[in-house]
Formats: sequence, C-alpha cells, structure tokens
Amino acid sequence: MKITGLQSGIVLQRDAANQADSYFTLEDIGDAAVSVDIGTVAELDPVENCRKFHLTGIVTGGPYSLTLTVGDETAVYTDLYVGDVWVLAGQSNMDGCGYYNKTIPDYTPCEAIRFYSIDGQWKTGEPRLHQNHRTPDEFIKRYLGYNLNEYWQDRGVGPGYAFAVAMRERTGVPQGLIACALGGSGLCHWDPDAPKEPEPNLYGIMLRKYAECGGNARGMFWYQGCSETSPDGAEHFTERMVHFVESFRRDFARPDMAFVQVQIYQYVCADPAGDGVWSRVREAQRTLHEHIANMDTIAVTNANLADGIHLQADSQTTLGRNAAESMYHLCFDPCGMTSTLAPQLDTIYPVHHANDFGLVLAVKYKNLNGRLTSEGRTTGYALSMNPDTLDRRHIFRVDLHNDTAYIRYEIPYEQMKDAYLFYMFGNDTYANITDEDGRPIPAMGPIALKKYLE
Repeated sequence: MKITGLQSGIVLQRDAANQADSYFTLEDIGDAAVSVDIGTVAELDPVENCRKFHLTGIVTGGPYSLTLTVGDETAVYTDLYVGDVWVLAGQSNMDGCGYYNKTIPDYTPCEAIRFYSIDGQWKTGEPRLHQNHRTPDEFIKRYLGYNLNEYWQDRGVGPGYAFAVAMRERTGVPQGLIACALGGSGLCHWDPDAPKEPEPNLYGIMLRKYAECGGNARGMFWYQGCSETSPDGAEHFTERMVHFVESFRRDFARPDMAFVQVQIYQYVCADPAGDGVWSRVREAQRTLHEHIANMDTIAVTNANLADGIHLQADSQTTLGRNAAESMYHLCFDPCGMTSTLAPQLDTIYPVHHANDFGLVLAVKYKNLNGRLTSEGRTTGYALSMNPDTLDRRHIFRVDLHNDTAYIRYEIPYEQMKDAYLFYMFGNDTYANITDEDGRPIPAMGPIALKKYLE
C-alpha cells in the first residue's frame, strides 16, 4: 500500500479542541478495513482513486507512536507530534542565505520543533531548513542549474526556524515547518493556474508537500518580491498576490488561513534607475492588507545584509521573532492581549505652528510596542515632487515623539500638496526607526500628500 499524509516524525495540525486534525490517503488497499490504535479515523470521499481518511482525537503534544492497521497489514509510525504547522514559501531570503556560524551559539535542538525537509522526511528543526541543493524535484533542479553544496556549508539561515522557536515559546505546543521557498523565484513560478502535470511548478510542489504533511496547516509565512521589481511586476503586484492568496486558501481548504508576508529590503547593486520600481513594490506590499483579510506585513528596513541582497543571520532571527508576534496575533490573540500586528502607518497631517524654524509634517503610526525610537540621528524619510525619483533634498530634521515622526522640511506649503513622501526610497537609503521592541516601521511611498494636506 502507498500512504500519503502520515510518516514518522510528523507534526499533525491541531484543531480548536487541541486534538489532531489531519488527513491521509491510502492507495491500492481495495476495501480493506482501516483502524489506528490511538485517536480515531473517519473515511471521507475518495480522492483520485485513493481512499481518504480524517485522523482526529490525538491530544496536543507528543511524541506518540501510532499503529495503522489496513486489513492484515500493520505499519508503525513513531515520534508523532500534534501542534501547529506552518508553510514557509517565497524566494531566497525565506530560503535562507544568512551565515550559519552566526547562529551556532544560540542553537539548541528541540525535538518538538520539526521541519519537512527537501527530500521528503520530517526532521528536527535547525536554522538551515530548505537546502534546495538536495531536492528530488526536477523543476527545482533545472531552475538551480548549478551545485550549491559548498554554499550550504557556510550559509542557509532564513527566518523560519526563529519563527518556530518564538511560536513554541508563545503557544507551548510542537511546531512543524513545511519548507517550500526557492531563491530567485518570481510569482510566475508560483502561478496557481499553471499545469500540475507532467511537472508541477513551485505552487504545484507546495500543494503536494501540503498533502504529504497531513493536508492541514495553521498559516503561511511568505517572503518574496525582489523578482517583481520590474515595471510590469510592480504594476500587477497587488492583483497577482491577491490571486495567489485566494488560490492557496481555496486549495488548502482554509478560506481564512493566516498569511504573514515580509516587505522586500534592498539590492545594493541595483541600477539606480530602478529605485522607483523597488519602492512601488514595497508600497504595494505595505498596503496589501487593504485587499486581503487576515494578513500582516513585516518590515526589515533596519536589517543587516550578508551580501548585496540577502539578510544576515541576526536579522533573519529578528525577522522570525517579529513575524511570530504577527502570526500569533492573527491566529490566537485577535484582541491584542499579549501581541500586536506589525507597525503600520496610521495617518499624516501638517503642523502649522511648530515651536521653531521649519514647516512640519507629522507621520503617525499604530501597532507600536512602546514609542518610536532610533539609534543616532533619525533618518530614512524623503520628499520629492516626482513619484519615481528623488529630485533634491528637502528634509533637514526628524523628531520622534511617542507614536509620531515630525518631519521638518523646506518646501513651500502650497507645493507640498504636489509632493510625495517616502520612507526608505529605492536601494541606497539608511533607515533606522523602530518601536521600543526593535520592530522596524515599514518602507513606504510614493505617498501622494495631496489627500492628507487638503
């Protein structure tokens, strides 16, 4: 017999009653009776000539040993856990490029944090989760086209492991990670409408892994967008992301599945002519929650880089923990008793009677843990009369007070109505504003100031 959705080491998604809520299929078993020695199984409608079963009744925790009986055959599965399962997807910064030696002092293996590896096995979690150089999938092999073994000896740290550690600290239950990201991949490679046969794209591979891991998960952690920094990619980013999220929620049979994404950062080697496009993609990501329910966007505007475009391990760890707070809020704490969503822009308004020289633009934020703060001189904002370039310098000082940044500038007020505001424009901007928990405010712009100043 062939079984999909159950194997040793797996983490099964829990339900609202803190019991297993997972699915598996059996092929080539005829009408044989099926039973388990812990929990219960209920047969569902068949799927593609396979018999499908719903596994429930195993309480949160583990490890467990489960004996599956099919007719006269038995199979024993060990080290089973019940907790929360997360899909990790996107491109290289989720795949992971941080240096591994930066995480060794803080890494202690935990058997209750597990991941579904690229070669289809559940293993103990570690900071390097994806390791796509070991893939059996022809699509990924052909896409990579080169050997990454030496690369993976030193690098490979993404945000997923730190995310799982933080989620376990918050929930106290086992954590399972389904690693699906691939460096350099664009939304075209995650197209839900692409043919699934004879060779699935990344979306099809993700659906297969989802079924192999019990066909249920709590949420998706997504980091992608650098490959969309073209005029076409920026123009259609929002509609393509809406379609992607609607599609996986439908295909996962989780219409309200929590979705946390990361706003793209910088590429220091990018052509300055493309800075406006990078900003437009970030702005589309910042406002994506206006089009998609039950989601949040994490900023990395103060991150450290491991190379010209990839986050270093320390910033990946910070990112993972920040994403966990947002995911916990979406999944378990909607009233915000112990968590908040990521910092977001609240409103912008003019201050006409400042206490010293200069006109003042007030930029107010929400979802802060404490007040706004920065190390050294506060920087990152820009004003321009052009939505795609910075025409000249206008800002001479930024003051932070509680939840508001007060921007002092030299542009006649009447001209400001035609100006655009940015935070972290393009690929050559240093931005350093966070809340007191160290969570950075998002990149933003071009924001037309006309609607705020009239």
